[in-house]
Amino acid sequence: MLIPLSLASALTVLSTFAWGPTGNQFGGEGGILRAAPNVDGGASFGWIDSDLNVLGSSLSVTGSIRAAGGAAGVFVGASLNRSYVSSVVGDDSDGSYFVWNLNRRNLQRGKDLYALRVDGQMQVRPGWPVAGLPIDDSPMDFSYVQACGDGSSGLFVAWNSTTQSSALNSTGPDSVRIQRILASGSPAAGWPARGIIAARSAGEAVVEDVVADGSGGAFLVYQLSPPYLQYVQHILADGTPAPGWPVNGRRLKSFATPSEYCMYSTSAISDGSGGLYVAWDDDRERPAGAPADASYGDIFLQHLLSDGSNAPGWPQDGYPVHAGPGVQWNAQLCPDGTGGAIVAWMQLDGAGYPWISRVTSQASQASGWPSGGLVASTTSGADNPQPASDGQGGAFVAWLVGTRLWAQHWRADGSLAPGYSISGTLLVDLALAGQADPVLVPSLPGSAILAWQDQRSPLGYSLRAQRLIDDGIVPVALSLRSSEADADHVHLLWWGASVAQGEYSVERSVDGASWNSLGLAQATSTDQLSFDDRTIIPGARYAYRLTDSYGRAVIAPTWVDVPARAEFSLAGARPDPAPVGQLSVAFSLPTQASGALELLDVAGRRVAWRELGSLGAGRHVLSMPETASLAPGVHWLRLSQGARQAVKRVVLLR
Repeated sequence: MLIPLSLASALTVLSTFAWGPTGNQFGGEGGILRAAPNVDGGASFGWIDSDLNVLGSSLSVTGSIRAAGGAAGVFVGASLNRSYVSSVVGDDSDGSYFVWNLNRRNLQRGKDLYALRVDGQMQVRPGWPVAGLPIDDSPMDFSYVQACGDGSSGLFVAWNSTTQSSALNSTGPDSVRIQRILASGSPAAGWPARGIIAARSAGEAVVEDVVADGSGGAFLVYQLSPPYLQYVQHILADGTPAPGWPVNGRRLKSFATPSEYCMYSTSAISDGSGGLYVAWDDDRERPAGAPADASYGDIFLQHLLSDGSNAPGWPQDGYPVHAGPGVQWNAQLCPDGTGGAIVAWMQLDGAGYPWISRVTSQASQASGWPSGGLVASTTSGADNPQPASDGQGGAFVAWLVGTRLWAQHWRADGSLAPGYSISGTLLVDLALAGQADPVLVPSLPGSAILAWQDQRSPLGYSLRAQRLIDDGIVPVALSLRSSEADADHVHLLWWGASVAQGEYSVERSVDGASWNSLGLAQATSTDQLSFDDRTIIPGARYAYRLTDSYGRAVIAPTWVDVPARAEFSLAGARPDPAPVGQLSVAFSLPTQASGALELLDVAGRRVAWRELGSLGAGRHVLSMPETASLAPGVHWLRLSQGARQAVKRVVLLR
């Protein structure tokens, strides 16, 4: 008789590893996905639904939904015309800030900019207006909103504001604004209601990043045009410009020629010591007379100190992370955890590989990293690779190829982490499933959380997330489906996406400490593995687990109690004496071999019987209602299987 895995054991497996093999859903259909890490290793998410409402959700580091709205998300804000989630920023606890713009008026009179602070369950923090705090509700048009924490659980919000807001598609003049909001929900001391103007432009201004300086102030990175040039400005905690910085900020490059054009791909991070890293691409390699539609692009990185000067050893116009033939574009940064920076970018021409490089604070390649960086993956057609620090000197990288989401992990020494192939790891390998709009954020050291839009026909769209770890996807790419045991064998089933693409060994233990390999699990379908263990001892207790090709356990141990081998025995009538027509017989069989249960009268004639070959080994109870037609008195029960026989007396009563 097969005995199923106990419910308690099943719940233990689920609670230990809550991340599903193809990601956990945290929201329904949505777009403009934003994410932020929480200090406990989880992440918060924001998006807009099909009705242009702003929704939010939160996942713990174990993959469980913390938000009160469950898998559908929680309503954060709404718009009469259109909402746009600009930023989600962690609030130094399990909560987050949401920053969005919306139309409370009409399309001819500009937008409003709002912020809201919520806890991990997406409930509004005390002191904050339920509908959001207005950051800028003047009758102007604005866009390019960026936000970051201020280092004290508060928030910086930066945006560009267009004076001529009454005209659609206005192109200026623009101003770059920034506001600091305290954790309590009010502007910081010295900051006016609509923030301060950090820079002005005769044309368009594009805010590209805002980064806390570690002392209550912030760096702003923006583009002013014409011409298209990048600038950095430093605002102190009290809202005043930092001493020594130019009125409109410091230009990232000292030169400007008619051919120069900086793409909208500037990325900035803190250096952890009060300074700033800024990465960008430009076409300074463009030869004179080149066609206007010819593409060029190299990746550069600059390290600025708090006073606006270059860090010692850094070139005036940036360190060439990758300069040479080809078009390199969309540089993205993350810290390396030791004061340096990791840069990821995409190659537009040729194979279209994602690239990555690690640069030290002294303007040199980190040990083990080649000059010019290295190819992050040999899967071609990469689109906008995103890095996230692993907290150990390396970085995770995520990117799309068409509608397929890939990830990779490079360690601090420039080596590929075990468990990741040079082609990368495909996150969801399900037929008819497509991904879009990925967002990657750091988690606990050695891990990161990746979120995306997902379509699984015919189920439709959803928002999902997965946790990446040092050596691959979080080790729940497989989960136990069932465990059954009898005295002769244990049967195990596991489930996971595309399990047939890898080899998994089954290991067994009697104490949970030392393990012996039994062989490879067999793929019975694209998402199921099975294994039968016939080398067991009846009555024993075993733990089973799966390991991958690197010998790493990929699922929590499963304990199975093997039943003792059943004996051949006839317990007799139930009850005894038994009323005629109500006789039941209890007995035990050691095997599934054919056998018979007979009822005999005192003359030895068979008056009722049952064939037992279909019952199998174990304890059984059979009823014999046909005894209703028999005369009361003494009868005999006979159980037989093979050469074995057992006889019991039974009395039938009226």
